[in-house]
Amino acid sequence: MGRLSPEKFKSMYCFGHTLQFVVNDAVEAFPEFRSVIKIVKVIVNHFHKSAKDSHELTEIQKKLNIKQHKLKNESPPRWNSLYYLMDRIVEQREAITVVLASNGKVNNQQNHEWKTAESYVKVLKPFENVTSMMSASRFPTLSMVIPVLGVLKQQMDESEMNDFGEQICENIKERWPDYESNLDLAIPALLNPRFKEYAFTNDEAKESAVQAVIDLMYGNSVGTVELESRISRLDNLPLKQLPQALKQPL
Repeated sequence: MGRLSPEKFKSMYCFGHTLQFVVNDAVEAFPEFRSVIKIVKVIVNHFHKSAKDSHELTEIQKKLNIKQHKLKNESPPRWNSLYYLMDRIVEQREAITVVLASNGKVNNQQNHEWKTAESYVKVLKPFENVTSMMSASRFPTLSMVIPVLGVLKQQMDESEMNDFGEQICENIKERWPDYESNLDLAIPALLNPRFKEYAFTNDEAKESAVQAVIDLMYGNSVGTVELESRISRLDNLPLKQLPQALKQPL
């Protein structure tokens, strides 16, 4: 049991919590976002407290043929609850504007503030996508980190970047520098039958992970070519045959 002693296990930060830090740090770096968030929360709280205006909002939604969705509150422990709050208020902008213009009780957002809210939602949509991906997995594991970060990076690259988006990208690089080269992340991704070598965009990082697996399993007696050949053969097998195939020697 010596090989499984606790001191030989490394401690890894929770991926979801680190993702939350990435977003929160970016929000803190942009005062205009914090200002808009405060205004949005005032508007949302007003509709939650005022039964009359909440009813009027529903009636306006019907007249304007807008989805009859209620405004959402934020749940601070979850970064994406702020995204859902902002996404919903952007969706209901037209109806909210009509109601607030008629009662004068709460100030509506200015046009530039609405644009700031819209840009927040647009930049954070990829984060919501990957968070949903992780949540959909019954047992999210360390092997998912590289593929998920790869999807996130691709979606961010394909979106229209602004200063807020660029700050988030910098925060990701700071939290996960050269993440594909991190063997603590790369080896689990490589050994996961769902991902294997397809988890990598960096060939050098993939080859390092393959070699690390070889060293762990066989020392230096088996070459990279042999292991890659085996991975290629496993790709063509039905999933139910993989456990038995993995038991076979190279």
